[in-house]
Amino acid sequence: MTTVSAGDARRPAGPFRTLRADWELLTVLVARSWKSRGKGGLLSALWPIVTPLFLLGVYYCAFGLILNLRQGIGGANYALALFSGMALFNVFAESLNAGAFSIISQPGYVRNASFDLEVLPLTAAGCAFLTGLCWLAVVLAAAGCAGTLGIRLLWLPAVLIPFGLFCAGVALFSGAASVYLRDFPQFAALLQQGLFFLAPIVYPASVIPAQYRPWLYVNPLTGFVEAFRAAVFGLPVENVGLLWIVGIAAALAGWAFFRKTRKGFIDAV
Repeated sequence: MTTVSAGDARRPAGPFRTLRADWELLTVLVARSWKSRGKGGLLSALWPIVTPLFLLGVYYCAFGLILNLRQGIGGANYALALFSGMALFNVFAESLNAGAFSIISQPGYVRNASFDLEVLPLTAAGCAFLTGLCWLAVVLAAAGCAGTLGIRLLWLPAVLIPFGLFCAGVALFSGAASVYLRDFPQFAALLQQGLFFLAPIVYPASVIPAQYRPWLYVNPLTGFVEAFRAAVFGLPVENVGLLWIVGIAAALAGWAFFRKTRKGFIDAV
């Protein structure tokens, strides 16, 4: 016999009603989770920034200096191009990883919550996006110093909003999948590494042979990374409509999968 949690007693008909019903709670949980990162250690609040900056230095030395992949991806501003790509990837990776533990780490909420459980993975995605905004501030400051900012920076919201929807869908799917597939977090870690190196983040797309280059765009991160970089470097921003289609489709698919599977959460956790 399948049982349902208290949160299933009221089931809004769609994602927008769900957000409207629990928006205040979602913002409180995101703020609380974000503040908790600053507790427990001298550098706790800085690790989300220190770690990627360290990786930036490693990747810059390995790919920019040793393998000399600077040409075609920022040139003299290779570090900025690399950092901007890593900024988007970090939001995706954190949404995927934190989303995977958002349900299985909260069995009490699953059994007794009076709110919609979608709030838990969306909290993970919200925290990831806040971290991304910190990265964005660093990217824009560096781009300002490099003199690359221009009128095309106004395209940023049109790129970041669908990317946020995409990450929300990823978190929802990851949270639900981990309930039934307990190895999913390990699989997610492998997946994110694969998607990182199969997107033009540390290398320009031009180094890929022409016959294989279209396969880069099977990776949904490729379009977002290239559009984000174009806005930062003052270049034409292309395929924005496609990014919105991908973002909305991912959000709706993640929400639908979560809704479809949540009935069995209480038995699985």
